[in-house]
Amino acid sequence: MLIADEIQTGFARTGKMFGLEHAGVKADVLSMAKGLAGGLPLSAITGRADVMDASNPGGLGGTYAGNPVACAAAHAVLDVIEEESSATRQCDRQDHPRPLQ
Repeated sequence: MLIADEIQTGFARTGKMFGLEHAGVKADVLSMAKGLAGGLPLSAITGRADVMDASNPGGLGGTYAGNPVACAAAHAVLDVIEEESSATRQCDRQDHPRPLQ
């Protein structure tokens, strides 16, 4: 099982939506936060259905569970990433390391 921690590298910070994409592998579970809601406290976890369904009710939660304001901010962040092609533009910055080839 591969669990990818994308809390620091997710949401177009590395030139792709998630840093893991540079390695060409798929995670069984993916954790996300930080860039997800533009600085508001929000985190998320996603994964294969069989893995996510194996948890007991209430077993997947955390300090930064969703609230309406943070969820609205996350929608806005995702819209901006899509509209501005932020993942691609991040690689074009001179002060940012290039993704693995």
